Amino acid sequence: MQQDNQSQLASTFIILQSIIGTCSNVDLLAPFFTNIMAPFCQVGTKQLTEISNSIQAFNNQQSSQEQLLQSINTLTVLLQWSNLLHELIHKIMDAKKHDMIKQIIQNDILANMICHGICLSLNTPEQIKDCLISTSSMLAFDDNMNEFKTTLVKTFSRVIKQILGERSKYGELIAKSQFLILSNQILPIIIKGLIIFCQQTRQIDQTLENINTSSLIIECLKLCSHCCEQSEFYQLFQESARILLLEVIFPLMCTSQAEQDTFLTNPEEFVRFSLDTCDRQLSYTYKCASAKLLETICDYIDGFETIVSLLLLQIMSASISCENLESMDSQFPSLSIFKSTVFLSKCPREKRIETCLIGLSVLSYLTPKRLDIVAQIELLIKNQINFFFNKDLNPIIKARVCLMLGYYADTIFQADTDSQYYLQMLNFLITCLSQQGEENRAIVFQAIDSLQNIYDDDGQANKVKQNIKEVFSTILPLIKICQFNQFLEIIFHIVKHHSDLLTQQNIIQCVRELTERVLIETQAYENKKNKDYLFINKSWNIIRHMSENPKIIPQYIDSMLHELKPLLQYVQYPEKIDFDEDIVLLVGSFIKHQKSVHPICGELANFFPKIFEKQQRVFGQLFFTLNNLIVYGKDYLLQNINTLQVVVEMCFKALFSQSNKSNDADKAEGATLLQILMQNLGDRLPEQIWKVVFENAVRFFQGTEKFKHFFVYGRTAGIFLSGFVSNVHMCHNVLVNMGIFNQVIDLLVSKLEYYKRGYDIKIFIISMSKVIEQINVENIKIVKILDCLITLLHKQKNEELKTQQKRKNNDGHDECDDFDDQDDEDEDDEDDDEDEFDNDGDDEEDEEYHKDVKKEENNQEYDSSVVIQIFLIFFIYFFFQKKSQDKVMLKDLISSVVHEDEFNFFKSQILIMKQKNQAALQQLVSQLNNEKQEFLKSLLSIQRVKVGDEHVVRVIRKYKRKNQQS
Repeated sequence: MQQDNQSQLASTFIILQSIIGTCSNVDLLAPFFTNIMAPFCQVGTKQLTEISNSIQAFNNQQSSQEQLLQSINTLTVLLQWSNLLHELIHKIMDAKKHDMIKQIIQNDILANMICHGICLSLNTPEQIKDCLISTSSMLAFDDNMNEFKTTLVKTFSRVIKQILGERSKYGELIAKSQFLILSNQILPIIIKGLIIFCQQTRQIDQTLENINTSSLIIECLKLCSHCCEQSEFYQLFQESARILLLEVIFPLMCTSQAEQDTFLTNPEEFVRFSLDTCDRQLSYTYKCASAKLLETICDYIDGFETIVSLLLLQIMSASISCENLESMDSQFPSLSIFKSTVFLSKCPREKRIETCLIGLSVLSYLTPKRLDIVAQIELLIKNQINFFFNKDLNPIIKARVCLMLGYYADTIFQADTDSQYYLQMLNFLITCLSQQGEENRAIVFQAIDSLQNIYDDDGQANKVKQNIKEVFSTILPLIKICQFNQFLEIIFHIVKHHSDLLTQQNIIQCVRELTERVLIETQAYENKKNKDYLFINKSWNIIRHMSENPKIIPQYIDSMLHELKPLLQYVQYPEKIDFDEDIVLLVGSFIKHQKSVHPICGELANFFPKIFEKQQRVFGQLFFTLNNLIVYGKDYLLQNINTLQVVVEMCFKALFSQSNKSNDADKAEGATLLQILMQNLGDRLPEQIWKVVFENAVRFFQGTEKFKHFFVYGRTAGIFLSGFVSNVHMCHNVLVNMGIFNQVIDLLVSKLEYYKRGYDIKIFIISMSKVIEQINVENIKIVKILDCLITLLHKQKNEELKTQQKRKNNDGHDECDDFDDQDDEDEDDEDDDEDEFDNDGDDEEDEEYHKDVKKEENNQEYDSSVVIQIFLIFFIYFFFQKKSQDKVMLKDLISSVVHEDEFNFFKSQILIMKQKNQAALQQLVSQLNNEKQEFLKSLLSIQRVKVGDEHVVRVIRKYKRKNQQS
């Protein structure tokens, strides 16, 4: 019956812990917390008394071991009780519920119970005396007891951290709190327990493999770290810091057997753990907890930054110089007093050296400020240079040397007089990269990480460039064989920051090695021997960076293409690879920088339709490359008509795509490329191609497909407009011969509000200005076109003013890349682009729907449904993503129209009309309304001058002389 009651009690605690853990509103716990604490403490006291009596009876030899083990049920209940306590306190502390926290601070019974539980201990021959860690050799009892104590220490630590971290909020309650009073008693017990445990445990690595034992050690170390930061415990840690360092911290920071196994079996994890130990100590291990306590002592106890650093250097120097402790006495007499400590007496020589290297790495954030310590580190390396940079060095120590050099490379040997040592340090790390064999992989990986830091540091640029050519030549052959993709980051950094120092041979060899590595990885991927694509991606990152690097391109394009040719052939089989877009971007970059089309690039362009189909008729990165191909490859396309037809056909397919992946912005890209084609090749294209392009544009407008965004209409209309821009007379003749000229003009001017982007408006203004000046059009159409031109010019002017005001508001920090930046905040897009082109009533429904969406957003604080909020976020993202995609495309667009000033162009055409027939022009203008006549007049009185890449308004005023009659 007693056992059943215990099981029910344990189950109750588990259920309550689950409920508290899932409670998102901590305020709901307030009445529960207030009502439960008294009975909760009573139950805990009863269970703790029972287990204490059982332990006391056993210690007084009044009960047998079997009778003690029967009390484990009570210990199990206590464990669940402590878990519930920790969950509850953790929840309250994290939520910063100060009323409930005050109740905890004032709960003396709870504080006494926690400390009493921590101090429970058996009296057996195996139990270490005065050690709070249970080592009785009764495994079931020890495991339960250590797990119970771990939770208690964790809970006690959380309370202490909270009340001392926010002491201003609790005032006098802290000084009176039993938690703080007892911490002055329990902390020395914990420190003593840690010291005795490390001193008297024979095989500490093996003992700490037990998760409950190691967890208790971790929580004790973390509690010490928290308390060491507080002034209340300053004297305690000042007095015990030295013994803690040599008896606990350094021994626990030694590489364990498990870590040595990881060194061989999982080198990436070995290096990751090493870096975490030295940086953030996020891993839940006694090594990281020890490193954190080491940091805290040096941060908060006066003088210990110097004491610890010099002690580590002295112990390392002694351990390197002396094979045994006896020889230390004469050479390093100052260490004699520490000879009996755990670190010196129990830790082997190799472990002492590698631990000192880790310790110095942990303190690397402090030592750069201390030139005296830096000088001592430099002196040690100089004196022991044959040891540190020895190729036959112990593998673990070699990895630790690489680790420490990564942290100190920007600190040591910075003087010009020490440049030889700096180069030796670099050469050592580079030599480590070529280490062969599975047993050395961790060394290679650690050296890669350190070199990454060095070559990515701008402050080291002048130092590393001294031998950059030799270093680059040495490491390039490793591209094919290195097993760590992070190695390629070093190559990338060198190419990025030091390409001006590399020779042509360096560059071409690099491309060759990268090509071969990608081919190897691709073959392995095809054969399903490798599922990791990182090597391929990082190799392509380097190649593509080269293709944009002005120190490399365009002078090395021919040589690079020759080396890349085996890799580029994969463009024929895009379904087999994932780097088809890398090839596309590379080709586009080469064309852009060479301002012409290399024969190899031209051949590759013929296979672009396969990539286009793979992407479900969406251009993606193809747009950039085709844009460059059309602009800089005019002659090539006219000489290779098949390639030209391939480009045109892809544009049509994009424009009419029914793919689920294709959106309005993707269709607009097809129309934009057709515009670029007409702008650049129009006057050299045969009439048949003009007709095919125009026929498809008309078919697009006549289609029944619905659009969500107006810019698609304006962009497609721009195909005709671009024809007029290119050759107004030829475009006119083609449209007349097709019998659709008047139809097209009506289409262009009938839906003026659909020209949403600055780019689309600019094309309209330039092309229609040409039409009214150069083409014989009936007056009624000219007036309509002129009216539209003035309307759009007025809109452009307003947008320019908005952009200028925005720049003023941002103090000039937000620079607009080109004319289309005025659309970045397109308020009218927000209202209009959601509507569809048909007017069958859907507009009203859409308007109401979007009002509902806005209303939902405004009132979402009243809606607790996460699903609705997620839906709104996704709706807004996917809906407006199309517009953003189109704007980004226009910013990167290469077009001669971009650099035209539509205001000046319009003005020039009006002036030509005036010169030809002023009366006819005046008659046309008179048919405009007064407002537009005034705007036209003001336009003609303004001179726009180019400042940098922008056109700035300059008003022309006529000033009268003083003696001039009015």
